[in-house]
Amino acid sequence: MSKIKEEYLEQLRTQEQNKSGILTEIGILETNKSLLCNMFSKLMSEQEQLKNTIKEEYGNININLSDGSYEEEVKEE
Repeated sequence: MSKIKEEYLEQLRTQEQNKSGILTEIGILETNKSLLCNMFSKLMSEQEQLKNTIKEEYGNININLSDGSYEEEVKEE
């Protein structure tokens, strides 16, 4: 049976290991991306619920997030 040079075989093995490692990292990144997207969606939902609660108690207001002060929204007619 014929064989390729050992140096070529080692290069191919190294390349395959690198490909496998990269694919593993891509899988981890995609999983993390999915988790972060779900967390962001949940946060947006929670924020919307809080905004509705605040609106029920204070009406339509603009809130300064630095100090908690607020002004009533001015409706343009």
